[in-house]
Parts: sequence; C-alpha cells; structure tokens
Amino acid sequence: MSTYFVCSRQVLINVFIAYYDDAWQNHEMVETRRTGALAQLATIFTGVNPARVATSEAAPRFPMVSTKDVGVELTARSDLDEIALENASSAQRYGLAAGDVVVTARGVAVRAAVAEAQHDGVVLGGNLIALRPNPTLNSYLLAAWLQHPRTQRRLLEARTGVGTPGFTVAQLARLTLAVPTPDDQHDLAQLASLASRQQQAVLRAAELRRRFVDDLVFDALDPSGGAR
Repeated sequence: MSTYFVCSRQVLINVFIAYYDDAWQNHEMVETRRTGALAQLATIFTGVNPARVATSEAAPRFPMVSTKDVGVELTARSDLDEIALENASSAQRYGLAAGDVVVTARGVAVRAAVAEAQHDGVVLGGNLIALRPNPTLNSYLLAAWLQHPRTQRRLLEARTGVGTPGFTVAQLARLTLAVPTPDDQHDLAQLASLASRQQQAVLRAAELRRRFVDDLVFDALDPSGGAR
C-alpha cells in the first residue's frame, strides 16, 4: 500500500511540474502566461547568522527555524529551538510571515516548505533562504517547483567551488519560471497539497508499522516475555 502511495505522489508531482515548467511552449497559453526571474516575483532574504548578531543569556528569546525543521511542512512553532537576540530589529529583519517559502541552501537536495500562520514572526535560521512571493505567485506551487529535480539541478549546477553543495541568493534570484493564470495555479496547488498529504500519511503509517514490528521483536526476545 505504501509503495502505491509513494508512486502515486511522484506521478502527481511529475504531472503538475511538467505542466508548470514546460507548458508555456503550448501556443494556446502564450497569451495568458508570462515568465520572470524569481527576483521579480518574490522578495528573497537569508537567515540569521548567530555569530553576527548581538546576544546574551538575558536577551529575549525567539523561536527559530533551522535546516532540520524543513520537511514536507515546517516544524510546529511549539517544537522549534530558540535563539536569544538583543535587538528586536534583528527578529523583525529575519522574521517569517505566513506564506513565505523556506528553502535549504546547503546540501545535495533542496528542501522547501511554506510558513503557516503559526510561524508568523519566527526567526529564519542559518543556511536557509526565504522567498516571499508577490500576489501573482502561489507559495505552495513555488515550494513544489523548487523541490523538483530539474529545478534543483539548475541551482546546484550553478554553484562554484568544491565545498559543500549549495547555492546563493543571487543564483536563486536568477531562476526563471512561468506564471500560470490564477485559476491554473489554484488547481495545481490543490494537486500539490494532495500529494503532500499522501506523503505525510505514508510516512506516518511507515513509522507506526516500524514501532509495531519493533515491539513484536522485543516481546519475542525479552526474557520477561515483554512484561512491563
């Protein structure tokens, strides 16, 4: 069953990404679509570098999103680590708003997730980049597009040096994409949301199955017969 859902999710992702990335070649859509660089379609900013901001034990503490918190969704606000910041301006400068797309900027795979209302004001951590799309671009659609292998290949191929794979704000800002009509974006975003919910359900089911099997093994091998 899990294999079916994983495969079906990939099929859904591939269907709408192929549409989103390539459909401008269809002459019937030329009049209703436009293309642009991400720099024109979103405000882009980087996360806080703890080594460059004033902090102390007595400073106010703020929840902060780190790279480990970027998955299918962002970690819930209540489960985030905190950072102490002396200046409230730093918290505002690096603060997220609902609808921001948080992207990991280091590593061999790009992960992206959308900030929800609960993440409003949460500080963006290091090695992360946030995009605040303008009203013409759907956040969930943008997050899905950024995670597609073809988009990731464009980003990571642009890197320089031989260190840890990654990309810069400038490289991200130069990416170009097509902007479908609002109706098309709505439909594609619904499709992306369905795929994400399927993925979450599969991961949760796999976790529960793993725990169940672990308990069976423990009970079978425990001298006390699994008594607690």
